[in-house]
Amino acid sequence: MSNFFGMGLIAGINSQEPYSSQHITRYCEDFRRGYVIGYTHSLMQLSGDSELVTRVAGSLTQKYGLNKETMMEIYTEFQQDSSVSSFISGYTAAA
Repeated sequence: MSNFFGMGLIAGINSQEPYSSQHITRYCEDFRRGYVIGYTHSLMQLSGDSELVTRVAGSLTQKYGLNKETMMEIYTEFQQDSSVSSFISGYTAAA
């Protein structure tokens, strides 16, 4: 059995920019979830801006057709208002 989440995580970490919506649709949901987490981890290392990262995570969650509530739990540090607002802002902007 393949570890699609792990493969997505590595692909996200190694990406210079996010995959397009058309490109990512060929992958399963586990890969896409891992990809978003890997990509945003890498972005956090480069930018240090948690608000930006949370907004990007929300945007990619919507664009990639991932479960909003599941992904929001990962990115909204202890349900802080600013994190929740950033995630939702990115999610709705991508709609």
